[in-house]
Amino acid sequence: MFTGQSSQNNSFRKTLQCPTNELLLNFLNSGGLPSAAWIVEHLETCEFCELSLELMNAHPDQLEPPTVPPVPDALLDIFSSRRQD
Repeated sequence: MFTGQSSQNNSFRKTLQCPTNELLLNFLNSGGLPSAAWIVEHLETCEFCELSLELMNAHPDQLEPPTVPPVPDALLDIFSSRRQD
Protein backbone atom coordinates (compact mmCIF):
# COMPACT_ATOMS: atom_id res chain seq x y z
CA MET A 1 0.00 0.00 0.00
CA PHE A 2 1.17 3.51 -0.83
CA THR A 3 2.53 5.29 2.24
CA GLY A 4 2.79 8.80 0.83
CA GLN A 5 6.57 8.71 1.01
CA SER A 6 8.93 7.90 -1.81
CA SER A 7 11.37 5.31 -0.48
CA GLN A 8 13.69 4.86 -3.46
CA ASN A 9 14.02 8.42 -4.71
CA ASN A 10 12.20 11.72 -4.83
CA SER A 11 10.84 11.37 -8.36
CA PHE A 12 7.21 10.29 -8.21
CA ARG A 13 6.41 9.76 -11.88
CA LYS A 14 5.70 7.20 -14.57
CA THR A 15 8.83 5.96 -16.33
CA LEU A 16 9.54 4.00 -19.50
CA GLN A 17 9.74 0.82 -17.38
CA CYS A 18 6.19 1.30 -16.06
CA PRO A 19 3.30 -0.68 -17.52
CA THR A 20 0.72 1.38 -19.37
CA ASN A 21 -2.51 2.27 -17.62
CA GLU A 22 -4.25 -0.18 -19.96
CA LEU A 23 -1.95 -3.00 -18.81
CA LEU A 24 -2.53 -2.05 -15.17
CA LEU A 25 -6.28 -2.08 -15.75
CA ASN A 26 -6.10 -5.50 -17.46
CA PHE A 27 -3.98 -6.74 -14.56
CA LEU A 28 -6.56 -5.44 -12.07
CA ASN A 29 -9.49 -6.96 -13.97
CA SER A 30 -7.76 -10.34 -14.40
CA GLY A 31 -6.93 -10.74 -10.75
CA GLY A 32 -3.22 -10.86 -11.54
CA LEU A 33 -2.58 -13.50 -14.16
CA PRO A 34 0.65 -15.52 -13.78
CA SER A 35 1.81 -14.13 -17.14
CA ALA A 36 1.85 -10.70 -15.51
CA ALA A 37 4.48 -11.58 -12.89
CA TRP A 38 6.66 -8.74 -14.15
CA ILE A 39 3.87 -6.30 -13.19
CA VAL A 40 3.79 -7.72 -9.66
CA GLU A 41 7.56 -7.28 -9.42
CA HIS A 42 7.30 -3.76 -10.82
CA LEU A 43 4.60 -2.80 -8.31
CA GLU A 44 6.93 -3.82 -5.47
CA THR A 45 9.33 -1.02 -6.40
CA CYS A 46 7.18 1.61 -8.15
CA GLU A 47 4.99 3.67 -5.88
CA PHE A 48 3.55 5.60 -8.83
CA CYS A 49 2.12 2.44 -10.44
CA GLU A 50 1.07 1.09 -7.07
CA LEU A 51 -0.95 4.22 -6.41
CA SER A 52 -2.36 4.20 -9.95
CA LEU A 53 -3.59 0.65 -9.39
CA GLU A 54 -5.11 1.61 -6.04
CA LEU A 55 -6.95 4.54 -7.65
CA MET A 56 -8.27 2.32 -10.44
CA ASN A 57 -9.48 -0.16 -7.85
CA ALA A 58 -11.10 2.55 -5.70
CA HIS A 59 -12.89 4.27 -8.60
CA PRO A 60 -13.92 1.58 -11.10
CA ASP A 61 -16.85 3.70 -12.31
CA GLN A 62 -14.42 6.25 -13.73
CA LEU A 63 -12.32 3.84 -15.77
CA GLU A 64 -14.35 4.05 -18.97
CA PRO A 65 -13.06 6.65 -21.41
CA PRO A 66 -15.44 9.54 -22.01
CA THR A 67 -17.56 9.31 -25.13
CA VAL A 68 -17.03 11.89 -27.82
CA PRO A 69 -20.06 12.92 -29.84
CA PRO A 70 -19.80 12.70 -33.63
CA VAL A 71 -18.88 15.83 -35.57
CA PRO A 72 -22.06 17.48 -36.95
CA ASP A 73 -22.53 17.12 -40.71
CA ALA A 74 -22.77 20.90 -41.13
CA LEU A 75 -19.32 21.33 -39.62
CA LEU A 76 -17.90 18.57 -41.82
CA ASP A 77 -19.40 20.32 -44.88
CA ILE A 78 -17.73 23.60 -43.91
CA PHE A 79 -14.39 21.88 -43.40
CA SER A 80 -14.67 19.99 -46.69
CA SER A 81 -15.50 23.09 -48.68
CA ARG A 82 -12.54 25.02 -47.23
CA ARG A 83 -10.09 22.21 -48.03
CA GLN A 84 -11.11 22.31 -51.69
CA ASP A 85 -10.42 26.05 -52.01
